[in-house]
Amino acid sequence: MNRSRHFASAIAISTIGCLAAACSASPHSQFESSQGDSSSGATDPNGGGGGGGGTFNNGPGGTSTAGGKCVGISTAAKAVPLNLVFMFDQSGSMGDYSDIDGDHFNRAVRWDPVTAAMKSFFADPATAGISASLTYFPYVQSQQGSPGCGSTHYASPEIGLTPLPNSTSFAQSLSSHNPGGGTPTDGAAQGAMAQARAVAGAHPGQATAIVLVTDGDPQNCDDNDPQTVADDLATVAATIPTYVIGVGPDAHNLDIIAAGGSPDKQRKHIQVDTANGAQANQEFKAALDEIRGAALACDFQMPAAPAGQKLDITTVNVIYTPGGGAPQTLTYNKACTGGTGWHYDNADAPSRIIVCDNSCNSAKASKGGSIEVSIGCATQGGVVK
Repeated sequence: MNRSRHFASAIAISTIGCLAAACSASPHSQFESSQGDSSSGATDPNGGGGGGGGTFNNGPGGTSTAGGKCVGISTAAKAVPLNLVFMFDQSGSMGDYSDIDGDHFNRAVRWDPVTAAMKSFFADPATAGISASLTYFPYVQSQQGSPGCGSTHYASPEIGLTPLPNSTSFAQSLSSHNPGGGTPTDGAAQGAMAQARAVAGAHPGQATAIVLVTDGDPQNCDDNDPQTVADDLATVAATIPTYVIGVGPDAHNLDIIAAGGSPDKQRKHIQVDTANGAQANQEFKAALDEIRGAALACDFQMPAAPAGQKLDITTVNVIYTPGGGAPQTLTYNKACTGGTGWHYDNADAPSRIIVCDNSCNSAKASKGGSIEVSIGCATQGGVVK
């Protein structure tokens, strides 16, 4: 099940000037473990690089207390809205070549349960606060001719960015399509990246992610191999991650693509077993729920500066407190190297604070763990632009 469902959307934003006792009682993002209490010890998601005991070096604007320690007070903040750019594989194998009946594919093997699950997700009231777009590959006309390799075929969605839940537009679109053609994954990935960049540019301060749904390896086009796709997706992964859902038997190379699309190069694809239609529907829906939680769990809006003050982005720190453990300061890590720490979406003009995957996952696994953002002390590790 999706652990990130247990994560509350509000975090604590700490500003300068409070006593340590007051800070300890502040609201913060709570994590509840679905794995029992075994992980509630003082796990350091920053690989031992934390600040230990919640103490910070004085920085510009910081308030010094006894012992020269910087402290702050807390106010509530919101998780960012989420935009999902769906790139959906409608190649012939989604209809299962192994069960061709005359000129017709067996849609019940993969196509029907997967599209049913997507319709259910798009219509789910729990998706409120999420917007989505939908594009298919290969290009529709290429199903009867060329493989549709070029990225220009996929730079515009069939269903543009639409607030969810939506029970009509996506369902009608999915019902109007049928499987056919090859698998020009690299062109589709490049098109999805172009779409995602446009969405992110039009919606600053919101999270944008690509969701690639496919049943197998890239085929039919030059330089259309898993590593090439991964390398392309890696160029935007720091701010626009890609989540890969595999729905077919030839998914062994999808981990390469999924790793390329993740900021820390560690994420694997999510596999859905389509052998049983009802089970496939449930697993695919669960995969989408997992992606929703993963994309939102550790992605927060930048706080507004306190009245009469200017926010200095070099005096922001992210503090993780494991359940039953001491607070630890995460190090700023622009590329999320090793999966630990945190970074801004854009250090030149930040609108979001993003905790790296491994640090986020460690926090989610710790029962009662929390994440806070402190303002007023020099950023641990320094802000690299």
